[in-house]
Amino acid sequence: MERFQITGKNKEFGKVLFQTYFKNVEKMREEYHAAKFIAVCRERTQWVNPDIVCDEWEKNLAPSGELLRDWKAHNINWDEYVQRFLAEMEKPKAQEVMLTIAKEAQTHDVFLVCYEGPGKHCHRYLLLDLIMKLAVQNNIEIEVCSAVKPNRKDMDLFSFLSIS
Repeated sequence: MERFQITGKNKEFGKVLFQTYFKNVEKMREEYHAAKFIAVCRERTQWVNPDIVCDEWEKNLAPSGELLRDWKAHNINWDEYVQRFLAEMEKPKAQEVMLTIAKEAQTHDVFLVCYEGPGKHCHRYLLLDLIMKLAVQNNIEIEVCSAVKPNRKDMDLFSFLSIS
């Protein structure tokens, strides 16, 4: 298994794909002024409107309504969720959007944003892996950080996404 990490070669950290959750976006915007924040959720809630909080809202990268209902009702476990989500992301539109995000992450930091806080299962971690795989397949150089609250001074302290 290869491990991707941010290295000293990218001093500006301008080619990094991150993930975070809605409650953390404001804090991340303070440090990552030029970053692009992309909502990857299915729906808005009474507390959050992704159109306002994020720069873009990519519903094509959200789990289907049926998958979300099965997960929230505890009808499936995480492994089943992952398999179904990965199958959904094989659709051409999802592949196109993920490739576009990989290309965007070549020139500036990009954050994938959803509702789940740290320590909880969320599809955005799966998306990081899928986007990195697409980037590798298409010779797109990006780096991926799975940390929710990256700190530019301490980047090496965080765990980074690995792909197989």
